[in-house]
Amino acid sequence: MLILFIVVVFAVIAVARQQKQTEAPTSASAPVLPVKEEKPKIEKFLGAIENVNEMTGTIDVKGKVKKEEKRVTFLTDDNMRITRAGNEMSLAELKKGMAVSVEYKKDGDKVVAVAVKVSAPKAGPKKEQPNTYEDQPVSR
Repeated sequence: MLILFIVVVFAVIAVARQQKQTEAPTSASAPVLPVKEEKPKIEKFLGAIENVNEMTGTIDVKGKVKKEEKRVTFLTDDNMRITRAGNEMSLAELKKGMAVSVEYKKDGDKVVAVAVKVSAPKAGPKKEQPNTYEDQPVSR
């Protein structure tokens, strides 16, 4: 009877081990791949400032897209950088008519400005300097 008991115990242990081995692959699910967070695509818009609203934190810029006039309202946040010739500026310093390049990202149906670069004003036509040498008498 003792021998029969030992055989049954070994049989139960063998069945339990085999059951664990067959369950292991089915219980383990497929490896979970990390979900890549897509960085929002940064785009550019060139134009001139139409309006700056510090209360709502928006900038309206008018420019051309594929030969068509377009006005875009950009939302701003605390992370947005405004620069002119490499120097930092504040939202309050932006004025109507300034030429700007706005780097922005789309957040659903919103357009959020990431960086605003103010262009230096274009130089006007050069004034002709009078030739002072022609009017001077020649000394010998």
